[in-house]
Amino acid sequence: MNIRGKIQDPYLLRLLILTLLAGGLLLGFASVSTAASFTIEEKTIYTNNGQNNFWWTHLRCTSIPNGVSPDILCTVSKDPNESPNLSDVFYDIAYTKSSDLGETWSSFTTIPQYQWKVLPDGYSGMLIDPVPVYHAQSGKVIVFGMAQSYDVAHGYAKKHNYPAYAIYDPASSTWSSDWYLFSWPRVYGHAGSVYPYMTEDGSILWPLNSLDGLGTLQVVKASFDGSTLQYVSQSGTVANVGSNGNRSGIEPSLTRFNNEYFMTIRDDTQNRLAKSSDGLTWQSAVTLKWDDGTTVTGSNNTQMHWLTQQGALYLVYTRQDASNTDIVRFRAPLWMAEVDPITLRLKKSTERIAMGITSNRAQLGNFGTTAVTPKLSLVTSNEWNTVVPNRAIISFIRWDRSLLGSWPLDETSGSIAGDATGNGNNGTIVNAVYNTNGKFGGSLTFACNGDYVNLGDPSSGAFDFGTTQNFSVSAWVKTNSSGGIKYMVNKGDTNASYWLRFEANNTIKFLLDYGSTYDAAQSTATYTDGKWHHVIGTADRIAGLKLYVDGVLVGQDSSLTGGNISNALPLTIGANSTNTMNGQIDEVKLFGYALTSKEVQTVYGLTAHWKLDEASGAAALDATGNGNDGTIVNAVRTANGKFGGALSFAGSGDYVMVNDPADGNLDFGATQDFSVSAWVKTSAAGTTKYIVNKGDTNHGYWLRFEANNTLRFLLDYGSTADVAQTTATYTDGQWHHVVGVASRSTGLKLYVDGVLAGTNNSLTGGDISSSLPLTLGHAAANTMNGLLDDVRIYNYALSAADIQTLYTP
Repeated sequence: MNIRGKIQDPYLLRLLILTLLAGGLLLGFASVSTAASFTIEEKTIYTNNGQNNFWWTHLRCTSIPNGVSPDILCTVSKDPNESPNLSDVFYDIAYTKSSDLGETWSSFTTIPQYQWKVLPDGYSGMLIDPVPVYHAQSGKVIVFGMAQSYDVAHGYAKKHNYPAYAIYDPASSTWSSDWYLFSWPRVYGHAGSVYPYMTEDGSILWPLNSLDGLGTLQVVKASFDGSTLQYVSQSGTVANVGSNGNRSGIEPSLTRFNNEYFMTIRDDTQNRLAKSSDGLTWQSAVTLKWDDGTTVTGSNNTQMHWLTQQGALYLVYTRQDASNTDIVRFRAPLWMAEVDPITLRLKKSTERIAMGITSNRAQLGNFGTTAVTPKLSLVTSNEWNTVVPNRAIISFIRWDRSLLGSWPLDETSGSIAGDATGNGNNGTIVNAVYNTNGKFGGSLTFACNGDYVNLGDPSSGAFDFGTTQNFSVSAWVKTNSSGGIKYMVNKGDTNASYWLRFEANNTIKFLLDYGSTYDAAQSTATYTDGKWHHVIGTADRIAGLKLYVDGVLVGQDSSLTGGNISNALPLTIGANSTNTMNGQIDEVKLFGYALTSKEVQTVYGLTAHWKLDEASGAAALDATGNGNDGTIVNAVRTANGKFGGALSFAGSGDYVMVNDPADGNLDFGATQDFSVSAWVKTSAAGTTKYIVNKGDTNHGYWLRFEANNTLRFLLDYGSTADVAQTTATYTDGQWHHVVGVASRSTGLKLYVDGVLAGTNNSLTGGDISSSLPLTLGHAAANTMNGLLDDVRIYNYALSAADIQTLYTP
């Protein structure tokens, strides 16, 4: 069975996409009726690197309108690394800003006027657990939090909590002269890490815990005039039948969805959800459960926060699974899943990792969620209780990643080229012939005699991009025919069109034609060499056009003329009105957005590539741009690699740690094909030596030397496994190229130095995904003893020809 030819298009699997047939609503944003998809990408915006004797924590952000693109403002709290560790004793508050939707960030800047002061109980304290929220009616940002008082004379014992706040004015880029206590009838109240809801009339619904020891919650209604937060009224008690411990009912998060209000409630034994029709009268809270009625294990004593987007209600939370039993309160990874707004149960099939376990297995439970635009949300956190590296991490959730059409061209008969997205954009094959030797399964062969695929012109306008819409076109192509124009994909004519084609000089061009003018990106190299090449044209109608071949940027045009490319002509594969392809085409895709360089690599299939050539530092960089950078632990750099530098492992606990990515691009589930490639050199015989490992004996995959000096590629499903192993040995002190190939329908293959050295054509099968990190050179007590170089992971099964190309570059 060829997975690529099925409805679950592999691109959707690679980018962790959920397809949701619904409209969009994001914390007050207007609904947009569309079939939409989302991706998750983690980025580090700050790393301590051991230069400061404290850690930043409670990274949370808000979106501030600023013309076309909003600014993002985030705050953090400082927790000094004192002895004994004084966790939860906070000092300074700092902030950072981004004006380019999170691509770059200002340095963390401390707000000097926010300091400890004497509180009404006579003890000193500080505004802690801040949550910045933009208030549209005043144009200000209110930083909600609580003032925690401490008995300094008795080991900083916690005394009382008061709701508190501070103010930021975006117009003048200034902070209020001080932070303030919020006055309400109960005086005390736990208000840290709480997300209030800003109503359309400017009033604020702020859930507060009165700290009566019973988990009691009220929703306070407050007004804000731009300088002072005033109490107006409060709801009755939210029925919260929790454990009634000192943390029961704290850190709630409030949102509105489909004209109802929803609240999260932290509890010592089991977190809860509640809902209300007006935000003031609440139904009894219910324990967090899956849609099958079973309890979400280990979801307790940690925050939960909302995201509402694309017509769905999402919850970000923590829970227990096999990967995090050693992490305090299971506070990593952060998960997200859609919530049924009627039953308040999590839809288990929608669960994804929103932020993965870090290499130092830090807690991530003090986190935040932010609606930036209808197309972008953030999940934010810090590595808690650790000075090094103490990263500030943001997961970018992009909601506009629509795959308009995907044509695998795997049909063995008939005249229909099926659209694997389920969008119904099937094509008609005219004269082109099915070929079993495609890049992935089958393909179509075009003989340059008027053969093509007609994909039509949908009435929805899905294939037309006007003057402003971004888009991308992708195809795998193979030809040895030189000297003629050969179209891969085309829509339109010389009045209005876009196309991807071979030029008569054998280069490749991506062009947008507006009639009398056009914009184009073109390669300088030629590609009519009879080999498969992956070609992608991306059109960002502001930033420019880019042309990628085999994952590499080969042409661009950053100075666009611009114009309208919409037309009533059909989209075609392999031809325009006069020029036809001479060769093979496979896996054609059309995207409704401009792919990033990382996404280009994902579509190309090279998920990660560690060249291990860095001259210094502790980073092993991922050359694909996919962000799968690793941290080198004890392994030593050497200039004597197979290609430039390499890493030397001494067999004593040295390795490279790569965090489990949020988008799951290093996990391959139960069905997805993949390949692992590495150059290795060792003369150490008689021991188990890991080359690449992801997971454990419950779920995982690895490539390693066995104790008998053979090589093995294994997929572990827990109680069963599938293995391909060599008979020859390779601990001879020479460089060897090792590739494990997993075709989940046909079997495993193990190649050494370009030669097939081990196979398994009868697979048991199973799930190999895990939330554990990937390591190079290490697994538990078994460490590499020798050199590693040029390690790669592909999200498809490499062919024998692909492997020969890697072996003899």
